[in-house]
Amino acid sequence: MRFWRRILGKTRIEWIRNESISEELQIPSVKSVIEHRQIRLYRHVCGIGEDRVAKKSREARSTGGRPQGRPRGSYMEHIQRLGRGRGKTLTQMKILARERDVWAKWLEAL
Repeated sequence: MRFWRRILGKTRIEWIRNESISEELQIPSVKSVIEHRQIRLYRHVCGIGEDRVAKKSREARSTGGRPQGRPRGSYMEHIQRLGRGRGKTLTQMKILARERDVWAKWLEAL
């Protein structure tokens, strides 16, 4: 953030929040960049053949009990949550992933 402050000519003494500096320079948040890359990776994983380890592990379900406490979320649950936040269900995302051009347009719109 120090670099961005220097671009604007602001110092820490001026008590300007990091969020306002990011908004002024139109810098995307780290969280949004990571989520965008996770969605982009999902399309790559959808295109992998059925016999590949990555595809099998994505669709696998664990057996047995879990330790006490908050249950861990699965990869597919996370992708489903990201899709819902962008107005798509998991099924719609799978269909979109088959069409490269349509998927690219959808990602650009995010």
